[in-house]
Amino acid sequence: MSRSPRTLTGALAIGASLALLSGCGSSPEENSAELCSAAASFESALNDFQEVISPEATTEEVRSRWDALQAAYQDLEAEGADVAQDRMDGLETATGQLRSAVADVPDEATLRQGIDSLRNEASDVRSAFMELEDELTC
Repeated sequence: MSRSPRTLTGALAIGASLALLSGCGSSPEENSAELCSAAASFESALNDFQEVISPEATTEEVRSRWDALQAAYQDLEAEGADVAQDRMDGLETATGQLRSAVADVPDEATLRQGIDSLRNEASDVRSAFMELEDELTC
């Protein structure tokens, strides 16, 4: 693959910084509402990503949906810095594995190779997200 997806390095440092800053003006209710909004956006992006995975999908379609999913994940990670950290860790692991699967997609016109891996990794991301979502009160 000629281009690699953005990485999620430095997440803990960013999350810790945001957690410290969020205590300086946002109420717990506002923080919870922002986290719930980020969770809804992430779920929507994940749905979009899973819908595109088919033998007819182009590599560009998958990469575009991946970019949107990655951005939604970064927003969710920032909003969930102190909330359900163990579940965020599980989601980070599953998202990292999906990132690797996306990076392994060949630069061919369709996804005939690697489609099962993408589906499995996306399913693991959904499971980790559902564990996180179960702890939220949205």
